Amino acid sequence: MTEQAYGFLLSAIAVGSFAASFAAERIEFALGRTRSLILSLLTGAALVGIPAVTTNPYVIGAVFLLGGAGVVVWNVIVVSLRQRIIPDHLLGRCTSGYRLVAWGTKPLGALAAGLLAEGVGLRPVFAGAAAVILALVLICPREW
Repeated sequence: MTEQAYGFLLSAIAVGSFAASFAAERIEFALGRTRSLILSLLTGAALVGIPAVTTNPYVIGAVFLLGGAGVVVWNVIVVSLRQRIIPDHLLGRCTSGYRLVAWGTKPLGALAAGLLAEGVGLRPVFAGAAAVILALVLICPREW
C-alpha cells in the first residue's frame, strides 16, 4: 500500500467520524440506544475485519468511512450515558478509569497483534480482531 493510499484510508475514517458527530443524537433517537450501540460495534467489527477479506482500497475506504461513523456514534452515546448516570462527584474517577483501560490497553493490543502477525500474517489478525468485537455484540446487554 502506498503512503497516499494509507492517508486516504485514514481520511475516510476521519470523514465518517466528522459526519457522524452531527448525526449521533438523531441516530440514537431513531434506532434507540441499544440498537445504536450494537450497530456501532458491528461497524467497528467491519472496520477492523475488512482488510482480512479484501485488498481493494475503495472497498476498504468505504468500510472505514462507516467504521469511523460507528466509533463516533458509540463515543457520543456512551459518554453522554456515563455523564447522566454517574454522580458528579465520581464522574472524574469513572472517566479516568474508563480512559485508562480504553487507551492504556491499546499499546498492549498493538504489540500482541504485531507479534501474532509475524507468525500467522495480517489477515488472520484482522479477522481475529473482528471476531472479538462480534463476540462483544453477543454478550452486550439487551437494554442500556
